[in-house]
This record gives sequence, C-alpha cells and structure tokens, in this order.
Amino acid sequence: PGFDFPEAHQFAEELVRLGKSVGVVCLKSGEDTSYEVVGGVKVFRLAPNTNFFRWIFQFLLLFNLWGRSFDVVHVFWGKGFFLLPIFARKSAKKWILDVRSGHIGGFLSSVLNNGLVVVDSYFFNHVITLDERLLRKLWRKSPKPHDLHFVPMGVNERVFRPQPNAALAQKL
Repeated sequence: PGFDFPEAHQFAEELVRLGKSVGVVCLKSGEDTSYEVVGGVKVFRLAPNTNFFRWIFQFLLLFNLWGRSFDVVHVFWGKGFFLLPIFARKSAKKWILDVRSGHIGGFLSSVLNNGLVVVDSYFFNHVITLDERLLRKLWRKSPKPHDLHFVPMGVNERVFRPQPNAALAQKL
C-alpha cells in the first residue's frame, strides 16, 4: 500500500510471482478501502493512519493474528512489536523482524527507540537490517539476537539499464 516503502512492495510482489499467498496488514490513509488486492497481494487496512492508531497498531495486529496460521510473519521496522511473537507465537512458523533504519532524533529519544528495537529483536526467529553499519549501530554493546543478518537494499535491474551517453559523459 502506498509507495513510500518500496521494499515491502517488492518483497510482497516477488513472493506472489513465486506462487506464494501474501497479505500485508497496515493502516489506512485517506479514502483507502479496508481490503483490496494489489498486484496479487492482499492488503488489509485495520484502522485510519492517525497518531492514536499508530500507537496501538501492534495491538490491532495482535488481535488480527490470533487464531490464524501463517508460514511467516515479516514485520517491517516498528517499535514495540515484541508482543506479536510472544502472544501470537502459534500464528506463524517463523517470525522475521526487518529493521530498515535507526531512530533519527535527539540523543535520549534515539537511545530509547533504538533500545526498544534491540529488545524486540530477541523475540523474533530472524532479524535482518538494511546494512552492516546499522547492525553495528543498534547492537553495538548489546548481545546479538540468535539469527541476525543484513540484507542490503538491491536494485531492480529491469528498471535501470546502463545506456552509454558520450555527450553526458563529456559534460560530466
């Protein structure tokens, strides 16, 4: 939903191309519908995208997961999502926490927010980060989670193709 988070789109759409059933759960912006299928991906929008619902989203998601069964639940970066693999452990065979960035803000808020992400990470089966620098920044003095790796953001080569341009090269 929305194209402000292209990695989520690309992962979901690639899984659909591989024949997997994929659902994305998120908050609703503007006039979005509560449910639709986009490029084969089932999109469930649980509530309006407001400050209040952003604060309680993990609880909405927890209630949405209870009693359901998935192979994988892949949580794209959020804080306080440790409740999901604790209280909905049986809803998924594997739990993945995907940390796309650290907190950007003042010193104290960064320490608290990044610390919460680190605490969250101990409750997931697998934790991935965007790059090795972020991995070192967040877990610098903390014990590493059981399965922590970095998965760099890639480039869709079907979109970007090298095209020699002598005039541009000369200009630069």
